[in-house]
Amino acid sequence: MNNTIINYEEKGILAGAFPVVAETLKLKISLEAGDIIGVDASGNYGKLDTATYTEPYAIAYNSVTYDTSDVDCVAMLTGEILKDFVKLPSGTEAVTVQKLRKLGIFIK
Repeated sequence: MNNTIINYEEKGILAGAFPVVAETLKLKISLEAGDIIGVDASGNYGKLDTATYTEPYAIAYNSVTYDTSDVDCVAMLTGEILKDFVKLPSGTEAVTVQKLRKLGIFIK
């Protein structure tokens, strides 16, 4: 049996009462807390960019460092999240916020 224990750290990043849904995702890339997680055409997760992980999917709750095997990252799939926590991509902030809103992630 493989039991995984996840520790949550209080960060004060929630901005309202919209339900927060979190899920652990397997990544093959390092991320910082607040990075936007994107998904590629094959369903792999990584840091949102304009080349590979082009569709927003979630917000990274914790930082992870990739070495040689997949790393577990706690990702927020829904919720009202403070803008100061989220690392919005420069130049496309408004479009990214709109895409996240369609997923149930509201940047306040």
